[in-house]
Amino acid sequence: MRHTKSLALAQSRPARLHTEYLTLSDEEATSPHAGGPRMTQGHTGRDALYVPGYTEDEFHRLTDQGQLVASSTRALLLEAGIGPGMRVLDVGCGPGDVSLLAAQRVGPTGEVVGLDINDRVLELARARAAASGATQVRFIQTDLREFPVDRPFDAVVGRFVLMYLAAPADVVRRVLHHVGPGGIVAFQDFQIEHTPLASARVPLWEQWCSWIVALYPRSGVETNMGLRLRQTFLDAGLPAPRVHMDACLACRATRWW
Repeated sequence: MRHTKSLALAQSRPARLHTEYLTLSDEEATSPHAGGPRMTQGHTGRDALYVPGYTEDEFHRLTDQGQLVASSTRALLLEAGIGPGMRVLDVGCGPGDVSLLAAQRVGPTGEVVGLDINDRVLELARARAAASGATQVRFIQTDLREFPVDRPFDAVVGRFVLMYLAAPADVVRRVLHHVGPGGIVAFQDFQIEHTPLASARVPLWEQWCSWIVALYPRSGVETNMGLRLRQTFLDAGLPAPRVHMDACLACRATRWW
């Protein structure tokens, strides 16, 4: 019997990670619990407003943020088992950071498809892929919930996307339509609240974080998505995962963000 491997990683701002593993049998992957979306979560029934907005400055901030967390995402893709020749679907790809990291793993014989609802950020993603010579990567403007199921992918990945969704478990459940038996499901998300945000007190940083914690929930963003990843997988009908924690003790940014 082949199994589908599912893995989730949650990252705090900037220092804490949770990694969750489970295996999903063929029977579980095709069970009624793996059916289509049902709006069962979220206080508004709608996806969150993207508070930072879709501006050039925000797109550049996202690429800077991608550099800060690139090592943890590389580790996620490696540990998940993504490798040469695989087809990978990147959900909520933004400017393409995860797609490009996945392209490094799958090599020239593989394929990476990035999905995002905003075409402006996809223009940046396409330009970055062209500049890096990643011809095995393509980007499509669509919502996962509207993306047609054609040929199964070997892996479905997503970073910092579930926190913005009204029903994240339904999206994870929907993901199962796109990954074949023996495939991989891997998500990485933020844990903003209830974690140490810095090893030393930095008043400006703490003030900024307090604004995020106050504003994001009002816009529909789940600031505790990291701690809720495990339950999200369970609510999607997946078996209880194995949990692992890691931490980033230091990092370097190219500018303040």
